[in-house]
Amino acid sequence: GGRARRALNFAYTLAFMCLLRFDEVLKIQSQDVELIRDESGAGKDKIRVTLPWRKTSQFGEIQPFVLHKLPEQMAHLCAVRAYADWIAATEITEGFVFRKLGSGGRVVANVDEPMV
Repeated sequence: GGRARRALNFAYTLAFMCLLRFDEVLKIQSQDVELIRDESGAGKDKIRVTLPWRKTSQFGEIQPFVLHKLPEQMAHLCAVRAYADWIAATEITEGFVFRKLGSGGRVVANVDEPMV
């Protein structure tokens, strides 16, 4: 369904653009992702993804990933658009960004249950 496609689009785009392992992507929580709107109206929105841990850097001090909105012709690779689509479809504001999907593609209400 539409939500599953949006989830996969954001997860794969984020993994590709940040060179993340898929288990790292699935453990991202809402507080780890910040949408930064461009107030000038130039369409230069971006997201900041701050990971609390990575398998290759287990001792902290991980620099945040800042991903800028890509031009329209590169929309299929744009993590900012994918994030905005996913959040608009699911209205997730807390807990895991990627959660289990139930029947009909509905997001499971339990914020502590990640997609696996």
